[in-house]
Amino acid sequence: MSEIKFPNWPQLIATEKFNFKSALISDLPCRPGQLLGKKIMSADRFQFYEFSQESLLFDLQSSADVELWRRAVRAALDAGIRHFVLCSMGHPVSQSNSVDGLFVTDHLNLSGQNPLVGPNVEQYGPRFPDVSKMYEREKSAVVIDLAQRHGIQLESGLLLIPQQLTKLTELEQRIITQNKVAAVGGAIFSGAITAAHAGRRSTAIIFYHPPAELPLKAFLRDLLQISIKS
Repeated sequence: MSEIKFPNWPQLIATEKFNFKSALISDLPCRPGQLLGKKIMSADRFQFYEFSQESLLFDLQSSADVELWRRAVRAALDAGIRHFVLCSMGHPVSQSNSVDGLFVTDHLNLSGQNPLVGPNVEQYGPRFPDVSKMYEREKSAVVIDLAQRHGIQLESGLLLIPQQLTKLTELEQRIITQNKVAAVGGAIFSGAITAAHAGRRSTAIIFYHPPAELPLKAFLRDLLQISIKS
């Protein structure tokens, strides 16, 4: 029996044999971890599941903040995770958009927040990490095709993180137009930056409306398998 301790979550200790490679971290209201995994334990605003001996599932409180995303990613890093799948809710820029969500190729952060603000924690990465390739853009076609096979229509594009999701400023609206932004979203960017700080890359999906349970379950299960093999 091996024991894994999580410094960011002192109450989380896994005492089974694991060889974790990938993690799905989500603040979706449908709770993918609960749908797919075997519950290991809970913490404040956080539930932790085993999907397989190679994958972990993290269900965050809906609309999780920057700090919670950072702590979840670092808990996954403590468990040896190398590949991240991040899922959250957002809004398409075009109201006529008929797709179900966005495969994130990059983001523009105008929120004024950053998970790396403050003293650097050297065990997780350097003071100034390379974040130019934090999203796995090269998987776009594969993931979009996989989603389509499960009845989920995704587009790929740029995500904007505004100061407020409910009201965009004139500057934000102008940036959306100038940069062909596809969607606006919340603190999921914190997860991608925290992973990039440790030299890890992320596959990130923004859903425009709560997905149906059965196709979502099948899609995420297959997506985790792809992330393990990558």
